[in-house]
Amino acid sequence: MSKIEELRDLMKRYEGINACLYTPIVIYGNVLYEGNRKHSNQFRFDYIDVKDKIVCDLGCNNGYSSSRFAENGAKRVIGIEKDPIIAKVAKLVADVKNLPNVEIFQGTYQDYFDHRQHPEHNLEFDVVVFTSEQDYRGVCTVLDCAFNPDEYLINTKTWYIEPTNHPDHKLSKEEIKEWGETELSKYGDVEFLTFTDYQNRGLFRINVNTNN
Repeated sequence: MSKIEELRDLMKRYEGINACLYTPIVIYGNVLYEGNRKHSNQFRFDYIDVKDKIVCDLGCNNGYSSSRFAENGAKRVIGIEKDPIIAKVAKLVADVKNLPNVEIFQGTYQDYFDHRQHPEHNLEFDVVVFTSEQDYRGVCTVLDCAFNPDEYLINTKTWYIEPTNHPDHKLSKEEIKEWGETELSKYGDVEFLTFTDYQNRGLFRINVNTNN
């Protein structure tokens, strides 16, 4: 079985399961799978500066974002995905696209950044990209832990945050912008970059306060 055939086989396992393969799968310009977010409307990546940078992609799903970062000039990309089959899809996507600078870790980011268990993961990232867990407020839960060496310390000076805004806790565009500019300012200098393509979400950049 070729790698493309293996990839298609894995995709079929998740066919019809809502939100499992969340983002598109695009090989050689062909959209093999569209996902919840359309490939033609991913302008958010234009706002994320990864050129010549080491990037951590928290919750990379099927590797669409990790591959985009590599294709946009990232020096190295670490994608973290907890679901074993989706992580395998992400690895195959990077392999088929010949992106050796994309590495996929299967597990949680808590596992990856447990420096007592994985001292080799104590890297300094130029950029960390993160949407959020459960709801937009989950961003703060993760950031609180990420700045606490007793939890899991994530070494970076720049975060790009796109808080989730699912229908069961949906904010308007103006509300999500106000929320991000207020709540994320606890962690550094926050800048609202753009509204994105999905669920009235906004994209924010945080330049971390060195005294945090």
